[in-house]
Amino acid sequence: MLSWLKERTIDLLLAVFAGICISVGGAVYFSCPNKIVGSFLFGLGLCTIIFFKLNLFTGKVGYIPANRPVFLLQLLLIWIGNFLGVFLGAWLQKLTRIGDALVASAKSVTAIKLEDSLASLFVLGIFCGMMMYIAVEGSRRVPAGSAVQLAIILLPVAVFILCGFEHCIADLYYFALAGFTSAAWLRIVVITVGNGLGSVLLHLAANLRKNA
Repeated sequence: MLSWLKERTIDLLLAVFAGICISVGGAVYFSCPNKIVGSFLFGLGLCTIIFFKLNLFTGKVGYIPANRPVFLLQLLLIWIGNFLGVFLGAWLQKLTRIGDALVASAKSVTAIKLEDSLASLFVLGIFCGMMMYIAVEGSRRVPAGSAVQLAIILLPVAVFILCGFEHCIADLYYFALAGFTSAAWLRIVVITVGNGLGSVLLHLAANLRKNA
């Protein structure tokens, strides 16, 4: 029991730090005048998470089919940890001289999400889930530390940002800056399910021949 609690505590802490990394990625994206450059710089957050083996919900959820049902509880804990991390990152950022600019940018972004339909957010979440699975699984299949690994992490991140796909943890950061409402939470739940479905479907497709 103590060993299980220790492992779950580590999972939570690694998820909190992953959330903080996403808040840094979001901050640099908002601070960068060039949208394309900003979308690639956002990927620093995922690079850090992968290189230091932190826990990001969207990087783990695709592996549900490869794990036992108890993995779902671990995913929930990671999601909570990610939320705590982005909330902490957003709160600290708002205390600084760049805080007002970040909040203004977040309010502009979240307004679009609040006006969007749930069906649209769900589909955009599916595509983002696929991009995240490509980044995480792709980085495992190429030489560690290579330029190819860096590219396969950064490109899907840039794609989901430039396309407007929905990432539940990034969206938690945006709402942490702009302010949560009941409508915001509903959208986060829908996007979370979409992210999970997209990632799981791509995982299943990638393993069709292996399981045939």
